[in-house]
Amino acid sequence: MVVLLILVYLLNTSSGDKHINSSSLTNPNLQYEHEEPLGEKLQRDNFSEDLEDSATESKLDEYIASCEKNIDDYGSDDHDRLNAYLMSLANSNSKEDHFNFAFFSPIDNEQQRLKLLLSYDQQYPNEPEVMFEIVRLCTTNEKSMACTGKLIQRATMSESSNGEMWLNSASYFAKHNHNRQTMDSIAKLISSNYFGNGWADDISRFLNLMRKLEGEYNSNHFVAALGKAATKQTQFHWIFNWCKSNISDIEIADSCFELGRNLAHRSKTLESQSIGLNLQNMVVDLRGESGYDLSYREQASQIQTSYNPIFVKRANLIGADERLLQNWLNDLKNFGEVTAAKNVVKQVLNRSENSIECP
Repeated sequence: MVVLLILVYLLNTSSGDKHINSSSLTNPNLQYEHEEPLGEKLQRDNFSEDLEDSATESKLDEYIASCEKNIDDYGSDDHDRLNAYLMSLANSNSKEDHFNFAFFSPIDNEQQRLKLLLSYDQQYPNEPEVMFEIVRLCTTNEKSMACTGKLIQRATMSESSNGEMWLNSASYFAKHNHNRQTMDSIAKLISSNYFGNGWADDISRFLNLMRKLEGEYNSNHFVAALGKAATKQTQFHWIFNWCKSNISDIEIADSCFELGRNLAHRSKTLESQSIGLNLQNMVVDLRGESGYDLSYREQASQIQTSYNPIFVKRANLIGADERLLQNWLNDLKNFGEVTAAKNVVKQVLNRSENSIECP
């Protein structure tokens, strides 16, 4: 079960933090400061050639098999206990409890979730992590009258240096076909100082909640955290639809292409990088190659081989060892998914080679 969940949630997304020196959205020679080219980074991070020795692989298999008994499933009893605890937070006077109730209470309806977060924002306004989720939910929600351009603007100002916040803003305005606001959000994303990793933040946030509930870490917390984080997805399809519908407008087409380049170079998840590459490819397919940097094609082939398939076998140990999990989370936030995955492989390999006991 753990392996399957990690296969679904970990093989979706990488990269590092890059600041763009952007004098023009349409400049095909746009350079990214303080960061090696994506192609070189992926080549360096590509570990498909690593650890392929059959003897090493056999030793790893034995080590992992001996550790799997320590990995607990997240069962219905755990789920019920967590939900009961979360519902009890509704009557608390603690700000932290109000935060956890708004984020994690067992509500399937996203409109109700949005109401909880807006209520929290009224008490504790402009907290970036709350505003980030509000913008995401406003993009998915068709009915809330609270979701206005003014709210989205206030939300982005709560963390205006985070490119991922502007990505959510662009998705919202693209959904509503507000061309100028969408292009402005893309421009702000391009000039932002860093690109966050909301996926890693969601996992960390839920793990902290589980520690508070149970007093200590348990391996099934990781599985539950992956499941929670996987429910929160950026609405990329609105951007794709907007770009395709307006492809005849050269200014919008160039903005879409540069958005794609930004996602491919700056996002910390392979999912977002792949979306960025597909966005560039769509623009080129519909408008032709003239004037566009086509290096993304090489980057796309490198992304496809960025993961060693045998990583999945080792990834289930992340949840079994809190130290390994914390290292993975730190790498995920700071360096991106590929580097985080590669470092897990190295750490597990070191343990197996040095006969370190299972956690």
